[in-house]
Amino acid sequence: MKQLLPLILLSFTLLAESEVRVTPIVKAVRKAMPWVVSIGTEIDVRVDDPYIVRLNNYFALRKYKSRIERQYTPLGSGVIIDSNGLALTNWHVARAADQLLLKLYNGKSFPAEIVGYDVQSDLCLLKLTGDFKNTQLDSADFAAPDDLLLGETVITLGNPFGLEHSVSCGVMSAINRELSVTGELYNDMIQTDAAINPGNSGGPLINLDGNVIGINQAIRSDAQGIGFAIPAKRLEMFVSHWLLPETFSNARLGISSAVLEEEGICIAVEKNTPAALAGLHSGDIVKSVNGSWVKRPLDLGKLLWHFKEGEELEFTLSDGKTTTVVLRSMTPEECIASRLGIRVQKLTRKLNIALDLPEDTKGLAISEVIKPAEYKDEDDGWRKYIKRGDLLLRIDNSDVEDEKQLASLLEKNTSGNIVKVDFAILNSNARYQLKRDMVLLK
Repeated sequence: MKQLLPLILLSFTLLAESEVRVTPIVKAVRKAMPWVVSIGTEIDVRVDDPYIVRLNNYFALRKYKSRIERQYTPLGSGVIIDSNGLALTNWHVARAADQLLLKLYNGKSFPAEIVGYDVQSDLCLLKLTGDFKNTQLDSADFAAPDDLLLGETVITLGNPFGLEHSVSCGVMSAINRELSVTGELYNDMIQTDAAINPGNSGGPLINLDGNVIGINQAIRSDAQGIGFAIPAKRLEMFVSHWLLPETFSNARLGISSAVLEEEGICIAVEKNTPAALAGLHSGDIVKSVNGSWVKRPLDLGKLLWHFKEGEELEFTLSDGKTTTVVLRSMTPEECIASRLGIRVQKLTRKLNIALDLPEDTKGLAISEVIKPAEYKDEDDGWRKYIKRGDLLLRIDNSDVEDEKQLASLLEKNTSGNIVKVDFAILNSNARYQLKRDMVLLK
């Protein structure tokens, strides 16, 4: 018994120390780390064969041999927001690569593609494209909008300088800070002294509950301990504008956005769409979808985005009424407006004469360039110069002669895919100039 007593006391001491060490910070990190991703890209690089290099150095030979290797380059960080493979990051992180690779905390990696982005807010939605069906994906929990305490402990997780899944902590230094980033002025930024370095961009800022309160975006380069994050409220508004069936498929629902109000989730409904024809109206308050309660716009989006044409959605409203909506396929006009953000009309002999074109010219005239919806602001690119009266001639080397043909080409792609488009641009001399551009679909 005397020999067992020291062992019992030692075990008790180790247990007590363990309980002391597992602080609220440790608990929050353990909860959050599985849904934090490191974002990078892989490129082919030509490297010298080290064996030949040694021979050259030893024998003074002039014999050279190289090989192609895949090289990983870290870009930033991200947050998994849906266990079906959706992640959130900064636009300036994702736009830097043609091929994105997301690394999980468990060491597994999956390719990803851009689904939607907003240049002004510097936010980007990604979707994993690899075979992750047998991989358990944890998704982030978001703090309630405006649930921010000045001076509370906050934690940053991310990939600073390629050091994957690093942790740092500090306090919330300020709320609703005004900040100018790349020409855009924000007045809702979170300021923190938790370490944010290059590579932390797109990673989460969390509270001691392990919930996302922001996405790290920028630092003040001429100071120490001054970093900034996009608040969760804006993150959720951005995501709710993209988590719709129209973004991921050719299905048409007709709910354009959702916002959190005191009574519940208030939706905006577009005219002549399945949602409108089923009896839903802008301003309706949604309480549940297919029996699942929704408390915030993110909940609604996570229920809607993966539905396809022909499937049904049952909405329960705040007044207790239920409405069943059957999704249909998008019309050619809707598909073109959704993917390209333009409206077009077929070139006819009469229209060709009016535009001073050869009578047999085939293609589509752009009749309207649709203003991007909120949280769907685009990069300059082709929309910087495209205008009413310009012509769309080809997509991915396929001629387009009418709306149906253009829509059939776009239906093979979804938001975030890149297509090659040939335009005829009307210049200042009233002459058409051919131009080819790579277009990122909406």
